[in-house]
Amino acid sequence: MKNKLLALGISGLIVIVDQITKMCVRYFMEIDQTVSVFGKLVELHYILNPGMAFGFEVGNRFFYIFFTSLACLIVLIFLFKLDDVQRWPRYTLAFILGGAIGNLIDRIFVGKVLDFIKVGFWPIFNVADIMVTIGMTVLIIIVLFEKKQDDEIFDDELEIN
Repeated sequence: MKNKLLALGISGLIVIVDQITKMCVRYFMEIDQTVSVFGKLVELHYILNPGMAFGFEVGNRFFYIFFTSLACLIVLIFLFKLDDVQRWPRYTLAFILGGAIGNLIDRIFVGKVLDFIKVGFWPIFNVADIMVTIGMTVLIIIVLFEKKQDDEIFDDELEIN
């Protein structure tokens, strides 16, 4: 239970950091304003993104709210169903959940997601997007690593028989 509460705490912290950074951008910048952080390589560029990842639009605001809410619910269920020994998968789900909730808050209260971090040619993103990306990447690595270990165990059992 301790790991589950820690994971929820991680998600909550991510939501707080995401929302604070977005509040700062709203307060200190104008929409479509750009501030150079490290030349053209890293900039703060305040936009409101009506779409999903990379600005793709496949539905309206309510579609995104429903889809994100459903995804949060599914992640939360998986987060609680994992055994206590499965800490790292739980923490990756906590990153995904925190990021998803951060962007869901924007969709509910603003109608669009505030994005502001621009790195090179990459589409503009925010803290929530970073957390979802880290969570998904690490989760995929964990799943692939466990699959490889399972395959090796299976191969060893075949050699013994």
